[in-house]
Amino acid sequence: MNERFTSPVCYADEANDVYMGYLNQDEVIRLLGDLMLASRAIARAALTLIVDAGPEWSSFLATLHRVETRWSRQLRLAVTHMGAVPPPDVDDIYEHIMRLADPIDRFAATRDALQCVVAELDALVSRIRDETHREWLRVLRADLRAFIAQVDRLLAPPLGGAQTSPITG
Repeated sequence: MNERFTSPVCYADEANDVYMGYLNQDEVIRLLGDLMLASRAIARAALTLIVDAGPEWSSFLATLHRVETRWSRQLRLAVTHMGAVPPPDVDDIYEHIMRLADPIDRFAATRDALQCVVAELDALVSRIRDETHREWLRVLRADLRAFIAQVDRLLAPPLGGAQTSPITG
């Protein structure tokens, strides 16, 4: 304890992260690595789905691919900056999406993957002590929520009509 402070509140900023309810560095690195892998898989799925998509979906998927690729790079840099090696590529999310035969199911699975990332962010953002990382993750969460809303709009059937296929032809 530092002699210059008189109460625990005065030296709280010097306390151990775990003691203060934050994730330790290894947990933050794992979280950032998991998010990096999810972003990469979603970007890859979006790029693959563009091939069969109609114009409205193609534009959305191109934007999703671009943004998720950017986030994947930023998360990789964050992990490296923390002195860790980014996790190896694992394509479980991508493989799950591509196993689905129905294009609408693929788009819905992409939406579900985005929602899973948002749920993880909701649970953990407040437990990250580093304000820079916390802000990045808040922005990532906002981006993902916007994509989820757009997928919901694109998948929703028009009033009084049938669901429109994202596939051309």
